[in-house]
This record gives sequence, structure tokens and C-alpha cells, in this order.
Amino acid sequence: MAIQKSLLKLALASLGASVLVVPAHARPYMYHHVLSCGDYLAQTAQSPPRQYAVAFVRGFISAHNAYNQRSQITRELSIPTMDAYIEKFCRENPQMDSGAAALSLVKEVGGAAVPNQ
Repeated sequence: MAIQKSLLKLALASLGASVLVVPAHARPYMYHHVLSCGDYLAQTAQSPPRQYAVAFVRGFISAHNAYNQRSQITRELSIPTMDAYIEKFCRENPQMDSGAAALSLVKEVGGAAVPNQ
């Protein structure tokens, strides 16, 4: 567990100054170049930006599991399922972004909103 946390911290540190830090009271996660919901919906399913957003969600779930040992997400989510979830989230929340969709998906499949709770 300590090694996983160290690796996660190293990965986050390597993102450097290009990281968008969301206010702590809003979400205790960091996002790196996420797409706005408008941009996500404007892309076709096979476009690189949309595929990148889905890959971001997969990585977000992995980081959540590495950091939050008490609330693991073990359900297997396919790429089309994640894409459909992000699309639905963005249609319902056009002012949000794909990072918020990732957090919403984590909450919906059983992850804790805040690590170690």
C-alpha cells in the first residue's frame, strides 16, 4: 500500500504546472487536461480526444483504487460502457467536464467520494 501511494504521488508530481487543481471543498482530486462536456459531446466516439477522455476515466478508477484501500471498485467496466456513462453525464450536466464524470462514475459504482472514508 505504501508503494502504491508513493507511485501515485510520483505520477501526480510529474504532471507539473499543467495540472488543474479543483478546490478542496468541491472535490479532493486533481485533473489533468480534461475535456469540457461540450467538447466531449462534439467529438465522435472514435475521435482521439474522446478516446483520451475514456482512458482518463480508466486511469482515474485505477488511481482511486490505489489510493483508497477501503473502497475498491472491482466491477469490470468496458470502454463502451464508460463512454456511454460520460456521454449521459455530459448531456445531463453540460457545464461540467469529463473529470467530474469520472468522479460521478466512481461514486455510482461504489467508490467513496473522499479517499479513506
